[in-house]
Amino acid sequence: MLAGRAFGFGASRCCGPAFATSLMNCSNRGHASGSSSTSGFRGGRRVGFACLEPAMAEHLTFPPISPDHAAAIGYVAAAWSELEARQAYLISLLLGLHVLPAYAATAELTTLQRLNSIQALVALIGDDGFSAEWRQISAEIDRLRTLRNDAVHSVWHVVGPEHWQHRVKAKGRVTIKYEATPTADLTRLAKELDATSARVTSFSMRVNAAGAYSTLNQAYPPGWALDRGQPRQAQPRTQARARKPSARQRRDAARGGK
Repeated sequence: MLAGRAFGFGASRCCGPAFATSLMNCSNRGHASGSSSTSGFRGGRRVGFACLEPAMAEHLTFPPISPDHAAAIGYVAAAWSELEARQAYLISLLLGLHVLPAYAATAELTTLQRLNSIQALVALIGDDGFSAEWRQISAEIDRLRTLRNDAVHSVWHVVGPEHWQHRVKAKGRVTIKYEATPTADLTRLAKELDATSARVTSFSMRVNAAGAYSTLNQAYPPGWALDRGQPRQAQPRTQARARKPSARQRRDAARGGK
């Protein structure tokens, strides 16, 4: 799937006519000289790029995007890191972990793993309101995750007055995203990430005030038997059966009393 305009090496758009002409001339000469260590493939044949070096030096200067746009990408990256830290803190709060054990438990988790872990822990509290709220927050974080990844992992080009992002994925199939993204969109994304971090913090404080850790520290938290196929009214009976000693436990207890 190709979003935005077609992307054919991007030479004519990001680097101007001179670079595109150099690319065509270089391609026509092919790899006849055999002297270039920098090469690639085009049209199924090998192409030497040594002849492109003057054009590349002239047109591919660093940074290839404006300072304001580069700063906006940086703000997105920083805001995302803060949001990840808030998720890790919420997990440590629910589990009652101190700093180092919390780092050990959460540092290597992906975002989706953190979101799923929090959802499972919140469900154990047995409060439908908290569970529903976290599902909404989780869906928003997942939406922002895609936008953040596109911003941070794209190759950026300046095309006339606009900044274009080029992102390639190959998860099962190759997809290419190539579209104009204004600096204002990235600034707005960073603000959305900050607002979501504040929302996660608010949720954490309210869950903590409701005694989530004490609830989760019980042998059988109220929401432990939540089963999507089980009616809510059947849960107390299921929990009662789980708490009831087995026949073997009753026999062992009887022997111990003699």
